[in-house]
Amino acid sequence: MNPLPMPDHPSQTNLAGKTPKRRGVVVWFHERRGYGFIRDETGEDVFVSWPDILRPGFKTLAQGEQVTFTLKPGEGGRKAAEVVPLQPSAEPPPQTVNS
Repeated sequence: MNPLPMPDHPSQTNLAGKTPKRRGVVVWFHERRGYGFIRDETGEDVFVSWPDILRPGFKTLAQGEQVTFTLKPGEGGRKAAEVVPLQPSAEPPPQTVNS
């Protein structure tokens, strides 16, 4: 008899065959190195790297920023994928120079 998958296991899918979206808060993100951690709703930290951030422009996250994401297996454990910030980017609009 095969055991049931553990709750929150990365291979667990919903009825539509997709990995469910999770919510979390960015604990920290190092822009130059391009990685950091998100704390999910269970209180566990999940690794995140810049290629998995779905945001236009420079791929970064701010400490305390709320995000949604899916889980995928990583080298050292759980890894965030399809990371989407919940609030719009706080980047200022580009400045123009009048000549």
